Amino acid sequence: MKNKIKYNSYEGMGFIESLIAIMVVGVASVVLMRIAASTMSDAVENERIDKMTQYAVEGANMAENIVQEFYEYPTQGDALSFFNTIANGIQCFIPETTGNPQVYQFKKYAEAFVTKQIPSLTIESINNHKDDFPRAEIMTNNVGSGFFRYACFYPYTASTDKQINVGIVVGHLASEGTYTARRNVKHYIYSTVIPLR
Repeated sequence: MKNKIKYNSYEGMGFIESLIAIMVVGVASVVLMRIAASTMSDAVENERIDKMTQYAVEGANMAENIVQEFYEYPTQGDALSFFNTIANGIQCFIPETTGNPQVYQFKKYAEAFVTKQIPSLTIESINNHKDDFPRAEIMTNNVGSGFFRYACFYPYTASTDKQINVGIVVGHLASEGTYTARRNVKHYIYSTVIPLR
């Protein structure tokens, strides 16, 4: 009778393959998490830009209503003050609603418009003079929205001009950096023309 000796061998390749699979899954998870974080960041950015665009278009509508009213009654004190102010350089005003949400005005302090003259309507100029601007946070239901808005008018000559060029500057108070921070938009300028009828 013969004794059969069986040699058992243990293959360790399955364990190494498992470790490699875990590493691949880990790397794939990190890549997918980065993609998800980037997508979420882009979604927040798009929402912020959408809100800024909404405030800018709303500001353009407010500015047009105010200017048209001034143009219809040019001898009123506010209209005279407004047209005299925008005759010299780019002047920025703060549009706001009154108690009636359909009636607009430019912010005043001690019966005078709150204004600021800037050399040009560019992001660089806005950033260089942002500390000179009075705070103009947009209020919604008596709560700050985190955004501010200015209506900046280009020089206007009553005898020749039949329209007024205006740039609505909307900014985000929480954003950091000169222009952007982590791709977050800080300022947005919406240019429009107000025809004088």
